[in-house]
Amino acid sequence: MYQVFICNKCRKEFIALTECINNNSGYMSCAYCGCRGIKRIGKFNDLNKCMEHSSYIRENGAIKQKR
Repeated sequence: MYQVFICNKCRKEFIALTECINNNSGYMSCAYCGCRGIKRIGKFNDLNKCMEHSSYIRENGAIKQKR
């Protein structure tokens, strides 16, 4: 299962696995700026469903969000 989060500070989205969140004993923070103010905007079973609401592009083997 995948969960989509959005940062309140930098307004960027990132995707995390539910298993990783459950195993984490600390706190969640933004993957880009490190801010603790994040909000979950969705929970999905399929990664393709998770990525439908935004547009993504592959650059040098990495998937990046295009605004």
